[in-house]
Amino acid sequence: MNKRKVLVVVAGFGLMLASAASTLAVLYTLNPVDNKPAKIATQRQAKLKTTQQKPTSTDQKKKTKPAQPEKTKKSSLKKSDKSTKSCNTDTAHADPNRIDVIANKKHCLKPLNYAPKDLVNVEGALLRAPAATHYRQMLIDARKAGVGFRVSSSYRSYKSQTATYNYWLRQGKKKADTHSARPGYSEHQTGLTADLVVGNCSLNCFAGTKAYVWLVKNAHKYGFIERYPRGKTNITGYVYESWHWRYVGRKTATDMKQKNIKTLEEYWGIAGGGYSH
Repeated sequence: MNKRKVLVVVAGFGLMLASAASTLAVLYTLNPVDNKPAKIATQRQAKLKTTQQKPTSTDQKKKTKPAQPEKTKKSSLKKSDKSTKSCNTDTAHADPNRIDVIANKKHCLKPLNYAPKDLVNVEGALLRAPAATHYRQMLIDARKAGVGFRVSSSYRSYKSQTATYNYWLRQGKKKADTHSARPGYSEHQTGLTADLVVGNCSLNCFAGTKAYVWLVKNAHKYGFIERYPRGKTNITGYVYESWHWRYVGRKTATDMKQKNIKTLEEYWGIAGGGYSH
């Protein structure tokens, strides 16, 4: 084959290759199968955009979730209020940190587990500081008069009062509510009350002692009153307790003495008697 024929053949072969390449390029552009990667990429971008713009159900839950704690808090407050809801507390004598606080079967302490922070021990009597100071002086003066006495019970914690009430409860609820106070309703929990004894003479026996006679005449000078006097059960809610003495301050105690008012309920005009429930 001469040189000219070879060139012609090579040139013709080159034209065929160029034509084939051109055809393939056209087919690749038009063929939907070959366009699949481009479509997938486009679909992924569209899906990503939609996902970013439209929140999922999980995201929606997250948005409504912050409202839950507020709802729970509101519910817990209602629950805590139930414990003192029926107390019918008088707002003028409701602060357990004041010496004029009232604690009876119609007025509980708030909170129920209140505990004073200024308790002082005076010869076994655990009393709040204001009461302790005057009790000490009353004790000294009583001894000078030859009528010494001591404390058998003073401050009781909420836990201790629970045990005391449960002891009486074994003898029946009616008897327990007459002879003892429910936890959170006891004057002993205020740290302002003392149960007194002379030797082995306690409780009902105390009313027949010289110490009791002296206290009836002089206790007001030290700010103490006989909290549950005879014949006032329908007002105080408790049976006569000659041994139970409550500190209310000299001004109040003296005024009650002068006006011959026997109970705090009558003096302050506050409801008393039995429990509301």
